[in-house]
Amino acid sequence: MTTPLHDSVEPSERAGVEATGQATRIAALAILVITSLITVYVRLRLLSVPLERDEGEYAYLGQLMLQGWQPFRDAYSMKLPGTAMMYALFMGIFGQTPQGIHIGLLVVNALTAWCVWLIARRLFEVQTAAASTAIFLLLTLSKSVLGVFAHATHFVNLFALAGVLLLLKYREKDQPHIVFVSGICFGAAILMKQHAVTMAIFAFCLTAWLSRKRTQRWAQAASSSALFASGTAIPLALIALWMITAGTFGKFWFWTFEYARDYATSVPLSEGLSILQSQFTHLVSLEFPLWILAASGIAVLFIVGRRNDPFALVLLVGLLVASFAAVCPGFYFRDHYFVLMLPYVALLSGLAVTKGISLVSANRAGSWLGAVPPVLLLAALGSGFFVVFL
Repeated sequence: MTTPLHDSVEPSERAGVEATGQATRIAALAILVITSLITVYVRLRLLSVPLERDEGEYAYLGQLMLQGWQPFRDAYSMKLPGTAMMYALFMGIFGQTPQGIHIGLLVVNALTAWCVWLIARRLFEVQTAAASTAIFLLLTLSKSVLGVFAHATHFVNLFALAGVLLLLKYREKDQPHIVFVSGICFGAAILMKQHAVTMAIFAFCLTAWLSRKRTQRWAQAASSSALFASGTAIPLALIALWMITAGTFGKFWFWTFEYARDYATSVPLSEGLSILQSQFTHLVSLEFPLWILAASGIAVLFIVGRRNDPFALVLLVGLLVASFAAVCPGFYFRDHYFVLMLPYVALLSGLAVTKGISLVSANRAGSWLGAVPPVLLLAALGSGFFVVFL
């Protein structure tokens, strides 16, 4: 039996460890609050910025929906109508203006950050959750991913993270309806942008793995996976039914599947790799410290996973790979596609900042290393905000 760490130290040393941990938590939460306020301030200052190209498309489609016009009869797009529907919702609430759309983005960004917090809290300590959420808010504000514009990728993240959060709840409670609702969330993510299908596939496999691990029965794993797949299909089936009822299913299929398929296969792999190298270099160069932390977070995950439950390793690395796969269709690697990776980059970065240092200082009660996480987090966020305000 392994002896707990604190049982091997003197009471005074144990008190020092606890005091250091408490101070680190308070510092991380304070940094999160400050980061949140700065992020909201910047987004409020940019509410009136003119609509970007994709925003204009979604806003036009959303406006037509508010006027009762029919998608794929009065206007066409190779994208599924989920994001345009979200635009219609926000324009209906906040007004049919750039400000109304960007207020909607602010709400979505805040809800997504909340999901990052909740996921991190189920996996790690408070300081890791605070660091990860602060890093996420900064990364989604970055000019490297055109973060101030309401691209579909922001909406994908909201629904995908909601689905992940439900799977974490399913891991704790064997309630089949949770899997079903998680599937609906991932189906909604696909409605926002077809690229999200790679993340839904990973979630499908994760569902089977969790069920098999709990029951040791493949039949139960197959049943849970089927339930997840059924939930995923519902949003897509409802849209298809809408198009069939409106008599526009043929055009809908052409634009969102046939034309989209040809569009996604027009760039050769060799050219795509060149685009990826250029885009990723640009992306990483602007927030280099945070991406280095994310890479370090993977190493920390391997160490923690070997010592304890490997679930966090499987989950975060799997989601990182699945989100990168979602960036790849078409080999265009546009700036805003990388928004899909940011929640998992943030979680890994937050883990590196907090857990990495604690692994080093685990046997040094009251060590000055306890002050390193907030200082390191401040330095990384400071460099990121420098780029934002540059």
